[in-house]
Amino acid sequence: MDKRQTSQLKGIAIMLMLFHHCFLAGRFDNYIIVFSPFTEKFITNIAGICKICVSIFAFVSGYGLFLSFRSYKSRGEADIGKWILVRYINTFSRFWFVVILVSIISQIIDARFINTFFQKGVIRGITFFLTDLLGLSSLFGSKTLLGTWWYMSAAFLFIILTPAISAKDGKYLDYILVFTIVFIRVICGGNVDEYYNTYLSGTTPYTFLGYHFDMF
Repeated sequence: MDKRQTSQLKGIAIMLMLFHHCFLAGRFDNYIIVFSPFTEKFITNIAGICKICVSIFAFVSGYGLFLSFRSYKSRGEADIGKWILVRYINTFSRFWFVVILVSIISQIIDARFINTFFQKGVIRGITFFLTDLLGLSSLFGSKTLLGTWWYMSAAFLFIILTPAISAKDGKYLDYILVFTIVFIRVICGGNVDEYYNTYLSGTTPYTFLGYHFDMF
């Protein structure tokens, strides 16, 4: 895939994500919506299926990271730490802007920033905020201003694990993939609440590692 095709996939994933979040059961209870010619149940079922958007993002992320690291090695670069740092900054610098902006706005609206991070003192509050800012809150199970930021912990894992799973040109990838599938089931559990909410569609940073490893 080239950049144009990955951008198209991202666009499709964004539309699926919007539909998923807008039309899940219970999300539109305060609004008047006409579902004709479909039924409400049909639309909410489709909205549930649209959660595949997260898997698409994971797929594109893994593919892009693999190509980036392969290009880095082909230039004769050997400093893996440098590649990880550069990719981390490139990925998260825009996220940092969003975190700061949301923190300011949420504090003005309902004091959410203070109420979320500083209920147990200043030091712990600063620690919680910095962990959230770095995209590690879901990874460490700490406080977060927005639950949807859990995916940033997954993105962090994708970045730091890419060099490892790309080693030896993927010679040991099959073993890594099998281990990861088992690992995901242990960490995320195998309980199925609904057809669109299995362990492979949870909200932990480990959830989509299987998709990420399968890119290579």
